[in-house]
Amino acid sequence: ILVVYLIYSRTKFEKSIVKLYEEKFEDWKKHTPISTETVVHKELVGLVFKEDYKLPIEVLHHSQYLLRLINEGKIRVHHSKETAVYHDPCELGRGNNIYKEPRELLNKVVNLQSVSQEAELGLCCGNSLGGVQLNAVQRDLIRIDALNVLQKNNPNYIATACPLCKKTFVKSAETDVKDIAEIIWLSMQNSRKPKFVHEIKQPKEEAVIEL
Repeated sequence: ILVVYLIYSRTKFEKSIVKLYEEKFEDWKKHTPISTETVVHKELVGLVFKEDYKLPIEVLHHSQYLLRLINEGKIRVHHSKETAVYHDPCELGRGNNIYKEPRELLNKVVNLQSVSQEAELGLCCGNSLGGVQLNAVQRDLIRIDALNVLQKNNPNYIATACPLCKKTFVKSAETDVKDIAEIIWLSMQNSRKPKFVHEIKQPKEEAVIEL
């Protein structure tokens, strides 16, 4: 399994960066034996367009992979009463049609709230590499509009699945912004605490008889 952290499509603004990652990916393939019996976990932080790589292995976004691990019982999480809203990264959603899995994943650990503009109607964070022609003021306006929608109901977290989106929102968000993987990690930590508390057997106090 190739686990992809950031997915972006090709634009004329990205060719040189994509070429660099393609070269690194080709080098990785040469030194990594691939077979149907081998599971490969490789995190790529960069521009990846998964349809271009004709590999005999499954390609998953990290939100899809985490959901699979939970469903297979390989990691244990704890459902919290905290609330979260989910921001759909542009290329992950509209570009790769991945809407369901991140929401299903979040619902396992928090109370996920809906917002007025989400999924196909979700707003850009303002820092998409597809919009590098925008100036700083235009990007700020897009970010502010998106945050107004996401923070309307005062959630505990704004969850996203893209490091660029997180970096953009953190600049001015009043709400804690986390990558979806960070929220899962926190839930995993919380799931361990009750086990250790309740499984430790306290020694029984012996009665003292005074003669």
